[in-house]
Amino acid sequence: MKEKKSWNFKYKGIQCEIANWNFNKPWYGQPTGNWNGYITVLEKQIPSRFKELLCRKEKTTWKSMPWIWDYYKLENLFNMKGGLTFYSVIRDEFNGKKIAIKVGNDYMHSWDIDVHYDKEDVESDLKKSINSFIEKFPDYLVWNKIDGSYNKPELIKE
Repeated sequence: MKEKKSWNFKYKGIQCEIANWNFNKPWYGQPTGNWNGYITVLEKQIPSRFKELLCRKEKTTWKSMPWIWDYYKLENLFNMKGGLTFYSVIRDEFNGKKIAIKVGNDYMHSWDIDVHYDKEDVESDLKKSINSFIEKFPDYLVWNKIDGSYNKPELIKE
């Protein structure tokens, strides 16, 4: 891989990231490299249901990866293109408390040989994934930049 470019944005108050890994040459028919989409959900956004997003580690027999997350249970919450291929727990750097999860997908795992993606495609897919998530968590909260509190989106005045 030659270089990584990334873009961050919020959609409906939920943090998103798009990453593009540029290769030195086309790979599996992808002239623009590999695309990834990520969604980060903070505990403060769904405080009473955050535990539903926490996955356990499972022991494997692979030497290269002795533990994996059982994040397959989150597939239907996010409905990401190609399925979830990334899961991470984000912890507070001072006390180690779990404060967020980050999920993502890798477009190379979609096995869409010769289907060419771009930033707009990934952004559109992330928005669809967030809409799917919100259907299952309609009580989610959004950060209010005026006072720093978390409120229902319809209560925040810009």
